[in-house]
Amino acid sequence: MYIEFENDSIIDSEFWRQKDISYYKKYYENFIYKAISLFTLKKLDPQRNPSSSSLINYIKDSYNVLRSLRYFPFVNLYQADLYEADLYEANLSEANFSRANLSAAKLSGASLSEAILYEAKLSGAIILKPRYYQNLMVNENTNFSDAITDDKDFYNLLKSKIKLENILKLVESKDDLIKELQKKSFTEDQINEFVNKSKFA
Repeated sequence: MYIEFENDSIIDSEFWRQKDISYYKKYYENFIYKAISLFTLKKLDPQRNPSSSSLINYIKDSYNVLRSLRYFPFVNLYQADLYEADLYEANLSEANFSRANLSAAKLSGASLSEAILYEAKLSGAIILKPRYYQNLMVNENTNFSDAITDDKDFYNLLKSKIKLENILKLVESKDDLIKELQKKSFTEDQINEFVNKSKFA
């Protein structure tokens, strides 16, 4: 497969490109990861071409593929239903999740650089050891109620930006994490997996 990267119109037309990248190495990297991801999606869903619905299903199931394929920067998932999506270590940089349903989503280790979560619903989400969240975009109506994190800086960032009733729970020890997970009726194996993905491992 050969693509002439000097043809800017190809790059500019891609839905996942939202801002200029000044060097072609990054163009190439983004294109290759997207091409591999869509190829995998086609294999998972051979009866139809990749669409917004099958992309959402692929994202929900991305924990089943290699970490390098959990690559969703710039994607527009406005109002998407990602209930219980497993996005462990996914790259969600600058993705638009405004008004999306991420309730009970598993976001441990996810890269959240400049991700947009305006009025998104993340109640019950598990967000252990999140990465690159300093420029995360939320507003007072972003809902993290009943969510869990082990990252104090992440907790303080959200506490300064959202309504108190929408704040998540900060767990500060392994025992506290286990107790909170038990309240959510996770199995012992699931709890052990969460602990292994946390700062308390």
